[in-house]
Amino acid sequence: MTGPWLIPLSLILTLGTFGGASLYALNQPIGKFNSWGSALTGVLVSCLIMNLAGLGSMWMWGPNMFSKAIFTIYPYIGVGLFSAF
Repeated sequence: MTGPWLIPLSLILTLGTFGGASLYALNQPIGKFNSWGSALTGVLVSCLIMNLAGLGSMWMWGPNMFSKAIFTIYPYIGVGLFSAF
């Protein structure tokens, strides 16, 4: 059971996060973030590898602390990463 305020609040916070990141990026000069490309790609690849490792450990040994940690932490890293992209 969730409160009726949960979905509208989630929508407002999501739109605020991505809208603010988009407005900031649109107000910057073209090419300012080109130097971030390789670092962001490296983080993306490492997150993908860690997710695959979490899936593999869950497949081999069932739910465990490693897979739980990966699947709990990664969404927050992903939001920051894709906001930066």
